[in-house]
Amino acid sequence: MVKKIVSNVTGVFVYNNERVIEKTPFTSLKEYGDRKKVEKKYLDKYAVVKEILHYVDKNTFDIESLRNINILLTKKQIRDSVHDDQLIIQAINTIDDITKVSNSLCKRLREWFSLYLPELDHSVGNNETFVKLVLEKDRKNMIKDLHLHEFNIMGGELSKEDITAILNLAEEIQRFYQLKTNEEDYLNRVLKKRAPNTFSVCGGLITAQLLRQSGGLEKLSKMPSSTIQLLGAEKALFRHLKQKARCPKQGLIINHPLLANAKASLRGKISRHLAGAISIAAKVDFFKGDIKTGEKLLKELEKKLKIEKQKGADND
Repeated sequence: MVKKIVSNVTGVFVYNNERVIEKTPFTSLKEYGDRKKVEKKYLDKYAVVKEILHYVDKNTFDIESLRNINILLTKKQIRDSVHDDQLIIQAINTIDDITKVSNSLCKRLREWFSLYLPELDHSVGNNETFVKLVLEKDRKNMIKDLHLHEFNIMGGELSKEDITAILNLAEEIQRFYQLKTNEEDYLNRVLKKRAPNTFSVCGGLITAQLLRQSGGLEKLSKMPSSTIQLLGAEKALFRHLKQKARCPKQGLIINHPLLANAKASLRGKISRHLAGAISIAAKVDFFKGDIKTGEKLLKELEKKLKIEKQKGADND
């Protein structure tokens, strides 16, 4: 008779004719029976493992039963693995997708509306403002606001049906903008609960992007500040290492207000200070520290920025 060796979360077992003839459990049934103060979220898991060991101790546990109970245990572990980091990543991915789709549709709207009034496309750069004007004003009022005359307009005359089709597209794009706003509000609420200090330092979108790029709050909290500084700039870093291209100074944090409003000569120093603050904030968030730490870190960052600006002014 062919003997089989099976290994799972509870131990290693040798089967002969679908019966256990040898076993080496990783732990004993008694250990699971004595766990009275186990956290609530682990009780079901221990109950399943206890059931497996209970059958194994009787030497009557067949392979099919072992397989079925292991499937149940795996499903339980998958359920337990769902946490806020995954919700945050899904939300920021959704926002990115909405942005791509709305930008693409708005480009189409601009091209379409330019057949009717091309001057509006050249005068309004912001997509949301463009969509709002298309929906709220007629051609006559738009021409008046643009300080133009009717005989100078390059657009052609369109039928009511044609204009309705354009307006329908504009309405759908506006719904996308509202959906994006709703998703951003939801993302901010989850971030304030999951990573309040990192949120205070970086804001919603940057915090979500850092969590997505790093793989979650735990991994972000374990990263050194130098790694956090360059998260999102991996391609540029590899080009620097392989082709001796210019070394990047920052990655995702480039969109932080403190960096966006700083001189190019100061961005390197500010990036290091900012990455250090993010590293501390992420650690405090992961280990459930004081939720006011982020606000303190941001104030310290602003003070350092003033000092760096003053040094730069003195050097000039």
